[in-house]
Amino acid sequence: WVEEQERRRIAVGIHDDIGAKLALAKLETQTLLKSVTDDLIKQPLKKQLNTIDQIINEVRILTFELSDPVLYEIGLEAAVQSWASKNITQATGVDYKIECQGPELTLDNRTKVTLFKCIKEALTNVLKSAKANKLWVNIKRYDERIEVWVEDNGVGFDPCILTRSTWEKGSFGLFYLKERLNYLGGELQ
Repeated sequence: WVEEQERRRIAVGIHDDIGAKLALAKLETQTLLKSVTDDLIKQPLKKQLNTIDQIINEVRILTFELSDPVLYEIGLEAAVQSWASKNITQATGVDYKIECQGPELTLDNRTKVTLFKCIKEALTNVLKSAKANKLWVNIKRYDERIEVWVEDNGVGFDPCILTRSTWEKGSFGLFYLKERLNYLGGELQ
């Protein structure tokens, strides 16, 4: 949890400090470009604007990789939808559906972050290993409990790896997922 708080602090700092300075540099360069008539000066300024845009995009990507702001600002389901949109269909072409059922829950940041990481890990495992072309995520909310179902039409796996040492095969993803959920008082089935 401390690591996630630090990642969040760094992401906010990058966004607020570096992002703001880049936006200002872009604005100043655009203003300068409008006032210049000499093509010998306009071309390098246009190139500089393009470079600034690329850096702004890289800063945005880095910020999201460090700590997805959607998770904190809108919630777990929106963050899962956002992540899936970028990392499933756009990157792999796998068809997916995410459903949320039950009343909206107020989750503390630690629980939200842990569940988000677990869902991402489960989906990443499907994308890496299942050879699936469809996957479904169902987030069911009850009074004080959440169930997350991840299903796919892929090749499956041996569920015994959830009970024995997976490090023998070099596969830690499900092991860490199980450990994270246990930490919250949850379980992986």
